[in-house]
Amino acid sequence: MAFLVLMSDISTCIQFGIGKIWKIILNLPVLKGIRRVHALNFFTHRGAVCVKWKQYMTSDAWSKPVILIPPSGVHAVAIWRPPVRPRRFEARDRMHAWLDKYETKLAHSHDAYTKHKPELDILRKTIDGELPEYSSGPDIEQIIADLIRYGKSTPTHEPVTTTMPQDAIVQLFPGADLPQTCVDSLIEIPGMQDAPAPDDVVGPGSMVICKPALTMSVGGSKTQVPFSLGMAMPGSDADDADYLVVAWWVPGASAAATFRPGKKAKVIDMFGPWAQYDELNLETAACVVVPSVREPRDDVMLVNVELDSDSMIPFCAFDALRTAHGIDVSAISLSMTHRGNIYRAHVLQTASM
Repeated sequence: MAFLVLMSDISTCIQFGIGKIWKIILNLPVLKGIRRVHALNFFTHRGAVCVKWKQYMTSDAWSKPVILIPPSGVHAVAIWRPPVRPRRFEARDRMHAWLDKYETKLAHSHDAYTKHKPELDILRKTIDGELPEYSSGPDIEQIIADLIRYGKSTPTHEPVTTTMPQDAIVQLFPGADLPQTCVDSLIEIPGMQDAPAPDDVVGPGSMVICKPALTMSVGGSKTQVPFSLGMAMPGSDADDADYLVVAWWVPGASAAATFRPGKKAKVIDMFGPWAQYDELNLETAACVVVPSVREPRDDVMLVNVELDSDSMIPFCAFDALRTAHGIDVSAISLSMTHRGNIYRAHVLQTASM
């Protein structure tokens, strides 16, 4: 586990300094977008090495843990050691030629050559690799042992009065020019974050997203949601049936997340919580036009959509609508709410990686 200790302490150095070793020799996945986060947490779980991150050190939300090294690959990484590289300059002849000219220049000045002769000798020995302190590097096993020992020691916390530098403030707190972003989209690990293929068997209780648009009226203005969300009801489990029986869900309304002063207008928030149409009060239900409960199977775009604990559609479903079905759910006219802005930032961050 020696290299894993090094990896957890100098992960940024490994990613950028010895990326060739990280990717080619050790065959570890590359973390794309690591510059966007200020807190990385490498940890072990059931024999595997996992990683999670958050945008700022004071953030409460961590990303979903990702298995970086499976249990079968931990041993190969742990026993790896970098080869010993001799410390000698390749262009020693040119260095000595320059030093000869420099000594000649010093000899033209009164007593300068005699005064700096010891330093010139040290410089020549350094070029030739003859100084013991430069000819052999530190022992890698001793470095690993020190890291393990320091990691197990209990630090003493003594209050110290100091001034926090600006770069530390940037790491700790979000700024006005860096809005809150979906934490899972800050770093991309190709081949490691691909979710398993969802089950395509539709039965009672399956949440489905279909093509027919949903029309709602808020504040006297009508808004069209470019898809509809519903739950398959009993009678929808026959695979040879051409139609599903669907109980529709509808989104709520939220204040528009704009920088305009004054009271914010209410807009349809398809990125917020959804509720069952059958449970709406009469006043709210009268403002909604839902499709027929008899939905053709050909109009079903996504099946078995798993809503989160707040009955919100996950970003991966919006990604599928945008990439696989050509529905621009990140359009400003559809994402003018707080979570809509976060999703739009998620799309921009993912596209830049």
